Amino acid sequence: LLKNEDNLLPFPKTLPRLLVAGTPADDIGYQCGGWTISWMGAPGPITKGSTLLEGIREAAEDTAVIYDPASEQTTRAEVGLVVLAEEPYAEGMGDRFDLHLTPEQLALLDRVRQRVDKLVVLLFSGRPLIVTEPLAEWDAFIAAWLPGSEASALGKVLFGERPFTGKLSFHWPRSMNDIPLGSTDAEPLWPLGFGLSTAAAFAD
Repeated sequence: LLKNEDNLLPFPKTLPRLLVAGTPADDIGYQCGGWTISWMGAPGPITKGSTLLEGIREAAEDTAVIYDPASEQTTRAEVGLVVLAEEPYAEGMGDRFDLHLTPEQLALLDRVRQRVDKLVVLLFSGRPLIVTEPLAEWDAFIAAWLPGSEASALGKVLFGERPFTGKLSFHWPRSMNDIPLGSTDAEPLWPLGFGLSTAAAFAD
């Protein structure tokens, strides 16, 4: 958990509506990445398992979960959760010279932002992406990495049945000038060891 304005997370059980957007929210292939069932991995139901969306619906209880992958509807919600992901990759086939979010991802974020009061972004990836500029529009940000075939477990963390406790094992780059990590004296977006905890809320 790298950003959590006004302790938005964990979601309260009394949350009326949660808008979930982004195809990766309900896609096992995205949450697994490469080196899984096949070398490069692939989007889609590549193996048995459970998705983040399934876990959210199970943990939400009385919250109405509105799943709108491309945010094409007009229904408003108190909170929006946008799930972003990199395309599955392995080895040099996944090399990128620009780790910014794609125009399509930024457009999705903009559409959801207009429909919600608070915006949470959750990222499936095998490496940090450059999120410095769009981060200002997000109320909370979660680096979920590649949780594998049972991403439904994240639903328990989002709704406070388990706490966020993870810490970064490296500096998170502020810009592409910071790649490779630690290659400059610039201040990272988040330093080694950073990570917010919701353990206090969990204990309550």
